Amino acid sequence: MKWLPVFLVVSFILIMMAAAGCTQPATPVAEPAASSSSLGGYALTAADAPANYTFIKGRAKTSEEIGDLAKSLGWQGGYEASYAGMANNPAGGTLIVQTITMYPEERMAEIVALADAGERSDSDLTYTILTAPDLGENSRAFSGTAGGAIVHRDSTGNPLAPASMAGTVRQDVVGIIFSKGSNLVVLKMTGPDTDYATLSALAEKAYVKLP
Repeated sequence: MKWLPVFLVVSFILIMMAAAGCTQPATPVAEPAASSSSLGGYALTAADAPANYTFIKGRAKTSEEIGDLAKSLGWQGGYEASYAGMANNPAGGTLIVQTITMYPEERMAEIVALADAGERSDSDLTYTILTAPDLGENSRAFSGTAGGAIVHRDSTGNPLAPASMAGTVRQDVVGIIFSKGSNLVVLKMTGPDTDYATLSALAEKAYVKLP
């Protein structure tokens, strides 16, 4: 059993090494960046619903939903929450959607400008710049008026199919955009009962929730 002394020596060395390792200070672990799902903790909830509105759902957004431009700007995660209200209006209900997106804070001014331009890109609406609520230096607000216009568009992209035009009723919209730290928030109200005062009050609640 000549192997026994060697086994004991090796075992002793391993035990000493393990004990020494336990006394070393732990290596700090970097805190992971906030994910799309964690942004849900900053989103508006059912308790924040305006009068006559009901919280529908909240969901994390995935990278598959994001365009190449957003990714090139440093998109890090997104979350969306929505409310529906005024269902008794003969012209239809009104929808409020909040989108929270994480981007590098140092690029936020550029990103807010791009988001603002994108939200006001519907050529069928007439836009008006509104006085934005006091929600940081990057806050913006706008309204878009459709006037009940019905827009007719080709309902098929197949050039071999018979021509067909589908009508879509355009709806008024009010939007508020702001940022806080690395978080970009877009609040948009669409429908016949769009109301800037209601959306502005909701934006203030959304701003307070952000870190």
